[in-house]
Amino acid sequence: MECSETGRKYSYEEVRCKARNLSKYLIKKLKLQKGDVVAILSPNIPEYMITCLGILEAGLVITSMNPIYTADEVYKQLVDSSAKVLITLNDGAISKTAKTAVKMTKKQLPIIVIKDKMSLTPLRWSCDFKIKEDMSKFIPLKEQTTGQDLFCSFKNIISSEKIPI
Repeated sequence: MECSETGRKYSYEEVRCKARNLSKYLIKKLKLQKGDVVAILSPNIPEYMITCLGILEAGLVITSMNPIYTADEVYKQLVDSSAKVLITLNDGAISKTAKTAVKMTKKQLPIIVIKDKMSLTPLRWSCDFKIKEDMSKFIPLKEQTTGQDLFCSFKNIISSEKIPI
């Protein structure tokens, strides 16, 4: 995986390892449980996909937000989705928006900062990447006319690709 703007590169092994590390951190350190919602406020960078894979591997649900959202929009999505954690960048405007939105929730919502190049920590065990029907979902945003959550299963997301499962 390579960023066309910055040239940052990750091998498949690095992506798997970093996703696994995030997955374990979310479960073991933050005590999240299957079905809990994790919010991501990030532009389209390689670390975004690593973050998504880690969240899905943990059996959690993703709600993804546009990095140009205002603090009010981020706040509304955090509340509507019942997010337990917010993952974002340590970028001036984006991190300021994230901090303001979390403060508005009046909850102790952890903010995890995505580093540009996270350290690679090899683990002794491997993970199962088989797709299961009940695998986690994305909550992209609320449907504008009805206000209902739009859920997409992992299988729905990749179904348009010709990827053997």
